[in-house]
Amino acid sequence: MRGRLISPSGEIRDGGIDINLESEDEKDRISVVPKETNLYVVNPGIYYLLPTRGVFGGQETEITVDFNGQSYRAPFPQSILHHDKIVVKPGKIVSIGVLEARLKLVPGNPQPELTVTLYDDVQTRRDLVEQMIHNMMDPKISPELRDNAANWTMALDQALIDLQEAHDAASPANPASP
Repeated sequence: MRGRLISPSGEIRDGGIDINLESEDEKDRISVVPKETNLYVVNPGIYYLLPTRGVFGGQETEITVDFNGQSYRAPFPQSILHHDKIVVKPGKIVSIGVLEARLKLVPGNPQPELTVTLYDDVQTRRDLVEQMIHNMMDPKISPELRDNAANWTMALDQALIDLQEAHDAASPANPASP
């Protein structure tokens, strides 16, 4: 998953979005960082994207986003609450998408409006996997990290194949030539 933070002056690099990735047995709070694609290690299972939990375990009703050390809150997006389940199989990588938080200035209101959107179309998820493969094979990184990254390559390649199959299934069939 990758984060994107857009302020009224443009995209920023400092900040983040916390969200929960939960299954029946696990409740993992993940931090989505702007301009970085992250891999999260979780046990196989069926997961959902949900609001973070409070001190006593109850789900928050709002999402909090940190923009350069300044926190903004908005109702947790219904589109994310109703997102399809995320099935994680053993030894597999699942590309979730880009979580974008955008601040918009509203005339007459001193506080900017926060909207949070998950972009999870096939092409976006495919681009994330391709970028992760490219970053892992960067000759500038240490040999230990590159060797470790090579172990992920098979799972990333399989993720690309799965995304291509999803893309092909979603595309209309090519009409036959007359």
